[in-house]
Amino acid sequence: MTRVSLNVVSSPVRPDSPDRLTLPCPCPCRSNLQPACPLVGLSHDVFTRFGSTPTPPITLRADPVYKRLGLTPSVATHADLDDLVAFNLAYARHDTAGVATTLSQMLSGMDELAIKDYMRGYLRHLSLPDGMSFEDIWPGVYAMFSKPGGPDLSGLEKGVDDNTTRLMARHLTERFLDNPQGDLLLLRDQAGQVVAVEGVNQFQMTHEQLSIGNAEGIHPKAALLSSLVVAPGFQGQGIGTALKKSVLDWAHRAKGYRYAFSATAAGNASDHINFTHLGYRPLTEETVFSDMPVFTPAVNRQLLANYNKGTMRLGWTDMTQLAL
Repeated sequence: MTRVSLNVVSSPVRPDSPDRLTLPCPCPCRSNLQPACPLVGLSHDVFTRFGSTPTPPITLRADPVYKRLGLTPSVATHADLDDLVAFNLAYARHDTAGVATTLSQMLSGMDELAIKDYMRGYLRHLSLPDGMSFEDIWPGVYAMFSKPGGPDLSGLEKGVDDNTTRLMARHLTERFLDNPQGDLLLLRDQAGQVVAVEGVNQFQMTHEQLSIGNAEGIHPKAALLSSLVVAPGFQGQGIGTALKKSVLDWAHRAKGYRYAFSATAAGNASDHINFTHLGYRPLTEETVFSDMPVFTPAVNRQLLANYNKGTMRLGWTDMTQLAL
């Protein structure tokens, strides 16, 4: 955790006091967009000097790829939410087959009851007509997810309704924007359009827990990288690798994580980047972390059962050993 070098007081300070010094919050907590600093629990601008100097804000890692392509990286805030929802849904419409394959791999091996529990949590913010409940819509939801070959998402090509938009917004908000342990990094082009995103949050035992952003992670040093999306017109130019490096760097310096985990489909772009360029190795039952004893063979075995669905494989890397 970043240490704040200022003396902080919770009592009001007169605006004209010579001891008053209004500063940008010296912590990586989205530049005053939260009412209080999550690291010290007080108002962002109640910092007084007494001869101290603030810790410089943590900046995002620069990358030659960004300069070459005219891209600007940033940590997403609530102001970016509408653009993020539109970007993710546009990508899903473009690659419905890929999204369906990923979903079917995630849910592979789960029986109807397990899928129902997962979807109940994910869809808990669904706006239903008066008198309807999740139990009423469940048969249709299960029919979609149990189709041979994976979920039928062809409806995305015909437009997105308010419920889909609302669910995507809630998912991004809970998992990243309102989650003090998570962040979403995005890249915008010179026209201001979002062209790539990648997220980091606490590593959890199951995919079901990922839909609840504030669920307790396995260990404070263990992060999960996920949700890499690069717009079709920008793929194949090194953006995915550059953004993953930026997220790893941010996760370590701003969030205090040391180890990054990621579940990727063998052979896809994220999988290739992780295991070829970022030092990932497969998690096994025998994997041991000297500073994270919670990862026992029994826990590793359960993680593999939860994440290694279909062609998915769970890997990890030590961010302190990477040249970022």
